Amino acid sequence: MFAMKDHDEISDLVVRFLRGDADARQIERLEQWLDASERNRNIFEQLCRDLESGHRYVHVDTQRALRAVERRTSRRHLLLRVRYAAAAAVVCCVAAAGFLLLREGAAPEPLRDWPEVAAEVVLTLPDGSSRDIEGLFAADTLGMRRDSSGILRVGTVENLRESEPEYCEIAVGTGPEQTLEFGDGTRVWLGNHSRLRFPIRFGEEIRRVEAAGEIYFAVAPDPGKPFVVDLENASIRVFGTEFLVQQGQGRSVATLVEGSVSFTAVDGKSVVMHPGIQAETSGSGIELREVDTRLYTALRDGFLVFDRMTLEEIARRLEDRYECRIRFGNTEAAREVISARILRYPTLRPILDLLARVGHFHYEEEGGDIVIE
Repeated sequence: MFAMKDHDEISDLVVRFLRGDADARQIERLEQWLDASERNRNIFEQLCRDLESGHRYVHVDTQRALRAVERRTSRRHLLLRVRYAAAAAVVCCVAAAGFLLLREGAAPEPLRDWPEVAAEVVLTLPDGSSRDIEGLFAADTLGMRRDSSGILRVGTVENLRESEPEYCEIAVGTGPEQTLEFGDGTRVWLGNHSRLRFPIRFGEEIRRVEAAGEIYFAVAPDPGKPFVVDLENASIRVFGTEFLVQQGQGRSVATLVEGSVSFTAVDGKSVVMHPGIQAETSGSGIELREVDTRLYTALRDGFLVFDRMTLEEIARRLEDRYECRIRFGNTEAAREVISARILRYPTLRPILDLLARVGHFHYEEEGGDIVIE
């Protein structure tokens, strides 16, 4: 049996073995760990199953790993343990600090999984009528369609010559985030409980939308036609750039990732922002701060970000996204503060497993609920 202090070493050995980088001494050490207990073998085999299903997200070529091991060792029973995981290119979550599935007590017994809830996306048309957006639908007189990749595409590159453009609104409730692309190439990612009001076609002189909630913009450059995002008590004027807006509970916040923008408060005060700057309206005008933009590109990059959130707050967000109910066995666990950036998965278990390793808690299923201790 190996002590807790050995787990970082074993984590590194597992990763090296699967990448084909382990030498004979390292393979022998891994073999000793596998022979030490049935639990160790089960953990290793679970890794192989995860690899085969594409369950994680750092690239590992297991065909190459097998060829390398065959050259370096004659331990055939070790090879057999990973033979069924030899897909040409699979995806594996290997954390920088080590392979986290090997942490003592971190991986619960296999449970059923919880899928994402169905996306709630409602399109309100210029005449005030509305429709749910589900799956693919054909282009209509609005010039809007959802393509095979799931992106909503709006309008054409043709400018609207009428003085008053007709506006639609997309409202995203629970479920997966939604991506929308305008005819000019501007792409928008809408988070849960977000709304975007936009014209079917942009005017000749300006591209104007209204936003609420959490929305990431990648605006296509057009020096002759600025892009304006109106918030509840601020507006953002850009020509081509990337930024995140967060609007809610009387707060208007913009975080600039690329380019430059003009951020104007409702009282007329204005600032020019540069990458890495976040602007927020306040009672005294505009408050500026420097931020790490990696925390604000989650919508674009496909991650869930929990920034200094209590586990209870995280649980409510997960309930909103997945078909689950989460409760706590004790109040101490609910108050634990966690910061994490996790790849978005279509099911909940991989996220719970990673959070459990970061937060040092365990969970189990009880009566269909998830109980965190």
